[in-house]
Amino acid sequence: SDSGANSIIRYGIVNGSKWFAINASSGEVTTKSRIDRESSIPAVVELNISASDHGTPPLSSTTLVNIEIVDINDHFPVFSPVHYNTTVTEDVSVEPVILTVNASDNDSSSPNNKITFNLTNGHNSPFAIHPTTGAIRASR
Repeated sequence: SDSGANSIIRYGIVNGSKWFAINASSGEVTTKSRIDRESSIPAVVELNISASDHGTPPLSSTTLVNIEIVDINDHFPVFSPVHYNTTVTEDVSVEPVILTVNASDNDSSSPNNKITFNLTNGHNSPFAIHPTTGAIRASR
């Protein structure tokens, strides 16, 4: 183990990083700001980390650190359009689709971007909705 100036290690990110910083004394890697997987950040960020001592001559080493950016469920599903209107006759049969609703979710990965449709009063409703297509039919 080195002593004196030889034992003082300075850390750095070779060629810098848009998203991460490193404490030059401790080597702790932190984010520069809030990270959102749906922004322009790649799924895996590679950092080339250097460590150098203060000896004469200074000695250094580098290592590659891969940081996987994992998606969280931080986006709500959004209906498009926001409102739907339709009419049906009182004798509508159960076969034809009356209306199909559409929604999307900006999360980047499953299951966070998977949408399941349901009717909030489904057990009492004269209508049924397909859980994945959003197709609404008369149920009785």
